[in-house]
Amino acid sequence: MAFSHIQFVGRLADVLVEAGHQVDMLMLNVDPKFANYSGTSKVKKIIRIDRPESKHNVMDQLLDITDPFLGVQNSLSGFSEFVELEAGFCEDLANNEALMTQLKAENYDVGIAELYGPVQLQFFTTLDSPFGIPVISSYVPNMVWPNINGPNMNFWERAMNLFIDAHDTFNLRDYGQKLMQPIVNKAFGADFPSLREITKNVSLIFTNSNEFFELPHPISNKVQYVGGIVKSTAKPISHEIKSILENSASGVVLLSFGSMTNTSKMSEHMKKSYLTAFARFPTYDFIWKLKPGDNESAMFSSTPNVHVVNCINEAAMAAVPMIGIPLFGDQLYNAALMVNKGIGVHVPVESTNDPRILIEALDKVLNQPKYKENAKVLQKKLKISPFKPEEKFVKWVEFAAEFPNLNELNLPFDELGFLAYYCFDVIFYKNQYTAKS
Repeated sequence: MAFSHIQFVGRLADVLVEAGHQVDMLMLNVDPKFANYSGTSKVKKIIRIDRPESKHNVMDQLLDITDPFLGVQNSLSGFSEFVELEAGFCEDLANNEALMTQLKAENYDVGIAELYGPVQLQFFTTLDSPFGIPVISSYVPNMVWPNINGPNMNFWERAMNLFIDAHDTFNLRDYGQKLMQPIVNKAFGADFPSLREITKNVSLIFTNSNEFFELPHPISNKVQYVGGIVKSTAKPISHEIKSILENSASGVVLLSFGSMTNTSKMSEHMKKSYLTAFARFPTYDFIWKLKPGDNESAMFSSTPNVHVVNCINEAAMAAVPMIGIPLFGDQLYNAALMVNKGIGVHVPVESTNDPRILIEALDKVLNQPKYKENAKVLQKKLKISPFKPEEKFVKWVEFAAEFPNLNELNLPFDELGFLAYYCFDVIFYKNQYTAKS
């Protein structure tokens, strides 16, 4: 959906092509801004599916957040609409007999999909292409709406985390299955596997993260970290920016809210707050990425493709301390990640109306050595990690093609049930036995 997602999936496809495999791409055109972008330079066959006509308004509302600078957007509130959009794609794909016939004729060995939901997995199941970790709310922050303290939550933060996890499990997941299961059963028969079963039996999960740059949580052996596989090549920079980089006395700070943020919606008061904070650090230069039309001096609508601008993974690889000002999506999780690893600080976006908050945050990352020191240690771990992401990805995909069923890697959480998993039945039995004694 976002640029970074397309870039990641496109890079995975290119890595497989480089290893000598034939790769075709099926792309769902969720955001019209990226209708002509695939993220790949090596895949020759790309099939694009437009979003359902009936869901155009839904997606436009999701993409056009009213005002992202009022406060971090609750991603949970938009997920029900996203599930409905996904159900629309599910129905279109299931009923597209010509496309299904065309793809079945290719006899693919492996299907790889971004795991937004079960629709992609059910699609590969119908092509005969192969592809449940328990939620621990006490120390694992919710991925969609995480607590900034990461695993170090207090009582009330854990209580809220438990509530959000329960909402995810019993509302969003079940809502998606109720919408999509009838669609696939109608198209492929009543004996078609449940979407829950398909998701549980996925062969492997590749995550755009790294073991050393992640919050602690239980995982399955099916999860393989391939963070760092996207490596942007630095492009020539403009004369204006080159001059800033070469002539800055102490260094350059980049401010960017990401490719999906409409910076024109930021209030003039908030912009002045940032400029006031920047003025307190006269030996540093600041480059601020704004939407074209915001004409403040020393701000540019595009930034150089150097290693600090693309994503949090690249900033970590460059040992750059960060300030996280999350607005929506996974940005809050990324902020929790940088705080937990000691390489950055978190500032709520609504607090940036006060320049003193920004000055304090900038002073920490620019003048307190611990942030740079922690960033350098993390950088070294990432750089000399024993397994390169490209090699790991290719070898595991080839392994999955050779052995389609990897269910021996499944965790038994579902089979045990809630009471047995947490040993409540044993505790209850012990208490009963003790009481009788």
